[in-house]
Amino acid sequence: MINHFVMVKKGKKVYIRFMTMKFHGHFKPFSMIFCTLCGLMLLFSCSVRQEITLKPDMSGVWSISGEAPPFAGAALDDLAIIGGYNDASALYGKILLETENALSERKDIHSHSIKMTGKHQWEGSIDFADLKTLLGSGEEGGIVSLETAGERSVLSLHLNRSTAASLEKLVPLLSDPALSLFNPAYTSTISEEEYIQNVLAFAFGEENLDDIRKARMVLVLTVPGKIHSVSGGRKISEHSARFTLPFTRLMVPEEPVDWTVTWAN
Repeated sequence: MINHFVMVKKGKKVYIRFMTMKFHGHFKPFSMIFCTLCGLMLLFSCSVRQEITLKPDMSGVWSISGEAPPFAGAALDDLAIIGGYNDASALYGKILLETENALSERKDIHSHSIKMTGKHQWEGSIDFADLKTLLGSGEEGGIVSLETAGERSVLSLHLNRSTAASLEKLVPLLSDPALSLFNPAYTSTISEEEYIQNVLAFAFGEENLDDIRKARMVLVLTVPGKIHSVSGGRKISEHSARFTLPFTRLMVPEEPVDWTVTWAN
């Protein structure tokens, strides 16, 4: 079974050569898997609300709900059938099952749930033991850093191609070489604009690029104390801050993303 693609950059153009994947005895073009996963990534970014509520010990709950944009939903319907599934519901069912299994294996997650709430709508929650364990500690090259000094605590989320590797622990599928175009840690050979023009335009059509460029990942972070300052986002209440990031920058973090919240203990 061959599970990968080859991406070749020549001048200002990027060429993507797709291999094939074998599932249950049937070969499927990787472009189908590619487009499907592109849709799922947009599902996580276009119409989604994420909330992380932290306790003093850095345990907490991560709640997410989302809906695929119309063009992504339509593509998923078609791709599910082309890919050998009865319909998109069957495709979603397989993905949800694999996600549930991966989360169940993690000892740092107390409980979790994820379910479909509509044809292309879903919601989920994760009750985790430690945010640093969940997303990787900055001291070990991960995304999360926490400093406590006197009466204040400072939480920093730092995303670049190096720290993005921590996301593989949360989404094990990203570690598959076949899915490296969806792993921010492995998009170093392509720019954000090239990603839009060559990858996303291929998956969803150039007519949808304006909507893709508008896609945002939004995170509301609630901390266990009165917020003193916020960097990279904005304070929306005494204990909460909102951070926003373009979907394409998440996938291709050419420049580091730094979000920081300081609060009173």
